[in-house]
Amino acid sequence: TALIFSRQNLPFQTRTDAQIADVAKGGYVLAKEKGELKAIIIATGSEVSLAMEAYAQLEGVRVVSMPCAEEFVKQDAAYREEVLPVAIRARVAVEAAHVDYWWKFVGLDGRVIGMTTYGESAPAKDLYQHFGITTEAVVAAVKEAGLEEKIELVVSMCQDCQLSYDVDEVIEFFLAWRQDGYPAMSHSETYR
Repeated sequence: TALIFSRQNLPFQTRTDAQIADVAKGGYVLAKEKGELKAIIIATGSEVSLAMEAYAQLEGVRVVSMPCAEEFVKQDAAYREEVLPVAIRARVAVEAAHVDYWWKFVGLDGRVIGMTTYGESAPAKDLYQHFGITTEAVVAAVKEAGLEEKIELVVSMCQDCQLSYDVDEVIEFFLAWRQDGYPAMSHSETYR
């Protein structure tokens, strides 16, 4: 048994008795999605607070706290599916340490916010900003991961229904829409 503390001032995360019991399973749902589940943010340690800040800005997002990934993968398939449903491919992991380990949880369509180099020495706030480990980066990554699924769906529909839309034009449209901050569109605008 080990107690690991942070030198950072972190907000306390309120947990239910069931969530506290699920800590022993290595990963659990810390914050349930509002409405339909569209994306999952996975975080561990001090990055959980960033995930929760992003969660507060998004709809349809679940936050999974994963204090021990090794224990999580030992759980039965039903529990892992309950926490990380396979059908939800829009996933973002937040980890201040190296990002490589987290790809197995987010998959090819997901994103990992973290370091890709060794590290630096400075106050945590400065380091997080330097490495792009910010609430804004998590929110953008969730939106981007979800957008890729939408692009894939539209491209598939264009191909399956043999619509006359050029796939590259559809992708360009979605990328421009993302760059504009996802403004609401009327029905007629979606088919311009």
